[in-house]
Amino acid sequence: MEYFQALGAAKEAATDTAQQPTQLSGPPPSAATVNDIVEWLGKTSDTLFYYSESDEPVRTFHMARDVLATPQTEQLPLPPAEAFAQLVDVTPAPLSSYDDDTSLAAKGGYQDFFRELSDQHKTLGQEARQRIKLLEEFFRAEVERDTPAAYYRIRNGAEVGIWIVLARGSSLVGLQTKAIET
Repeated sequence: MEYFQALGAAKEAATDTAQQPTQLSGPPPSAATVNDIVEWLGKTSDTLFYYSESDEPVRTFHMARDVLATPQTEQLPLPPAEAFAQLVDVTPAPLSSYDDDTSLAAKGGYQDFFRELSDQHKTLGQEARQRIKLLEEFFRAEVERDTPAAYYRIRNGAEVGIWIVLARGSSLVGLQTKAIET
């Protein structure tokens, strides 16, 4: 009987640890390094999902200058949607196959992403709404500091890749997820 009690206690401890969300903290300071930003984005988005026909996690996105093969400039420009699709290795569906939606679109802001995410999480708890608010405040502060931001939606069949990206110094950083839209 001791074996089964120990096994049950171990399972309970593992479940408790796995379900504990990361503690929230305010956005990183404006002088934060890209690695600090990526870490904060990961901790803040770790329990968020993008709801569609499949529930997909919201994850961090980071691409460094050496991967981008761009010349050394102080501020890395955001690529147009077509170039971004190549960077993330997504082949967009042909435009002609979707009458009501463009298969490749870059929206020049971050608000649409957070509006959609907030609408999806309205029925969820206070913590999810607080996480979304912190993320939106961070992106707003970055844009107010003239950090270029873009919202990419790239359709490939029923799957739509979604990225909200900042050009921060020599890297592209942000959040990514996907939606299934049939």
